[in-house]
Amino acid sequence: MYHWPWTSAHVYVGEVPAILPPTRPPTAFANFMIQFYKDWQDREGRGSFAVVGQAWRQLPEEEREKYYDATEWEEYRRKMDEYLRATSGNTDMTKKTTPYILFRAEKLTEMGHDGTRESLQAKSPIIAKAWQTLSSEEKDKYGDPEEWEEYHRMRDRWTSSKYRTNTRTPYIIFRGEKLKEMGHDGSRESLVEKSQILVKKWKRLSDAERAVRTFSAMVLLKRC
Repeated sequence: MYHWPWTSAHVYVGEVPAILPPTRPPTAFANFMIQFYKDWQDREGRGSFAVVGQAWRQLPEEEREKYYDATEWEEYRRKMDEYLRATSGNTDMTKKTTPYILFRAEKLTEMGHDGTRESLQAKSPIIAKAWQTLSSEEKDKYGDPEEWEEYHRMRDRWTSSKYRTNTRTPYIIFRGEKLKEMGHDGSRESLVEKSQILVKKWKRLSDAERAVRTFSAMVLLKRC
C-alpha cells in the first residue's frame, strides 16, 4: 500500500512501516523561475538559466513576495510538525529539540536512509557526531520554522527499497553540465583534473544560479 509523499503517510518496507516527510512546496524563486523561463522561451524560442537568476536578483522585495504562497507553506509546516512528532520517539518534544530533528531528517536523506529501524540505528550515531561539530550559527539555521524555505533546499523525500527518489544534488547537476562542455572523456584522470576547476566555478555561483539546478527545477522547466 503506497501513498504519495506529499501527504504524511507510510510506505511499507518489508514488515516495518517507513514514515515519509511531506514534500516541500516550491520556493518563491522556483515559482518565479518557472513563469519567467516559460515567458522567455515564448519570446526568444529558448531559455536561459543565467537570465532567470539575473532577473530575480533585480526584482524588488515586494515583487518577490507575490511568488510566495503563504497558505501552502503553512500547510507544509503543519504536516511537518505532525511528521516530526511521529518520528521523534518523544511525545514531549519541545522546540529546543526541533533543530536537531530537522538536521537529522536532512542528513538521513543525504545518507540514503531506507526507512528501516536498522538503517536509522546505523546512521544516527554518525549524524549525532556531525551535529556536535556544527557552530552555533550553523545550528541556528535549523531553529526557526519561518526560515525553512531558505535553509531546506535539499530534497525532503526519503528513499526506500521499493520507491526511490532522485538524489542528484544541484552541484552534481552543475558538474554534469560543465563536464560535457569541457569535453570530459569519461576517464578518472579527466574527472580529477576538471573537478578542481568546477568546484571553484560552483563557489562563485549565486544562490539563484545554484537553485535552478535542483532536480525538481530541471523537471519543471522541461515541462514548461
